[in-house]
Amino acid sequence: EVSGGAWSSPIVVGDKVFLTSAVSDEFKKPKGFGAGVQSMGSFFGSRPPQKPMSFDVICLTLEGGEELWRTQVVSKTPKYKVHPSNSYATESPASDGTHVFVYFAGVGEVACLDMLGEVVWQRDLGVYKTGNDFGTGSSPTLHDGKLFVQCDNEQNSFVLALDAKSGEEIWKQKREARTSWSSPVIWENKVRTELIVCGSNGVVSYEPASGNKNWHLRGTGGSFSATPASDSERIY
Repeated sequence: EVSGGAWSSPIVVGDKVFLTSAVSDEFKKPKGFGAGVQSMGSFFGSRPPQKPMSFDVICLTLEGGEELWRTQVVSKTPKYKVHPSNSYATESPASDGTHVFVYFAGVGEVACLDMLGEVVWQRDLGVYKTGNDFGTGSSPTLHDGKLFVQCDNEQNSFVLALDAKSGEEIWKQKREARTSWSSPVIWENKVRTELIVCGSNGVVSYEPASGNKNWHLRGTGGSFSATPASDSERIY
């Protein structure tokens, strides 16, 4: 049993399992698809949370599931509500084997923890309104000492690269996109390594080191929830 509510996926690093959760006595577990659709009428007239939530990172043993530690990254009251079928901890963690990186987009906090649960650094990236208040879901991506964060919303969409060791901003690119939930991916193809970001304005390839655009595919229609897959020749 895990307290709080989250859609984030657990990750395994060696003999440990890491997961995130948003713990609140106001909001429990997110609803399933059917129950979420049925409650949409009351959702549009509801208020955002009125009390602080505890945004936690939890470490379990892989062998038996015992809790080794739990760290509260931040205690904060979310500014916006989320869809009944979403959660305030939907973004999955990432790890380079020695640190765990988490992004709680609903309160704008991104953080790096060591394997003992100590916070190495954290940053506030800002909180933004999402389409129809459906909430967030884009997970951070690690590559070559950089943490990439996609934040597509209704107010100020952007993608940025942070130094994984310090949390300092390396580059940031404004995006002409509305809310989406796809996660950025690293595409190592036969020509080069690219950062692929999918959103309402199509699919964009960025240079991971500088943030410069390689190409932009338009005309996809709608927005993205799913994250791309790839091989050495194509991206899907």
